[in-house]
Amino acid sequence: MPPPPAPPHASERVKALLARVHGWLRSAAGRAVAALAVARTRLRASRLRSALRPGVLVALALAALLIAGGAWGVGALLGSSAPSSANAAGPEAWLGVQPESLPNGGVVVATVAPGSPAEIAGLEPGDVITEINKRPIDTIADVQSAIDGLRAGDTIEIQVSRGSTLYTAEVTLVARRRGYP
Repeated sequence: MPPPPAPPHASERVKALLARVHGWLRSAAGRAVAALAVARTRLRASRLRSALRPGVLVALALAALLIAGGAWGVGALLGSSAPSSANAAGPEAWLGVQPESLPNGGVVVATVAPGSPAEIAGLEPGDVITEINKRPIDTIADVQSAIDGLRAGDTIEIQVSRGSTLYTAEVTLVARRRGYP
């Protein structure tokens, strides 16, 4: 007879509870917005402006905003304002470089975190990032947008200029480490 399964860790139970609350709040926000739309439609259709006083519409709008804000807040506690299925793919990707803008445009690698995917791929301080996944890189925002949405385990292709040569590296991203930007 196998031993009984270990009870889930307290933080896992809290996350599961927050995920359920988040789903309920998102659903309630949708229902409140729909109720407000129906009330406005009925008000216009009946042309009886006295049927619903403006205070009732304001109260419905405030309730919808409060519920939507609660859904956003719980989503933020879960680590994302997106539905919990977005986290199923894995943790946020981390490259392990500190980029800096160049005065004439472009992005240079200022530092490379020890043991990071960038260091393993051979990137060095002073490398100028020219492309990520065939997308031209001109600003730090370009670097961030190229990595946004990727998860640990995803592989990207980074092209850098080192001196007068172009160097292309395949980098497998990992989960962001504590204490590193």
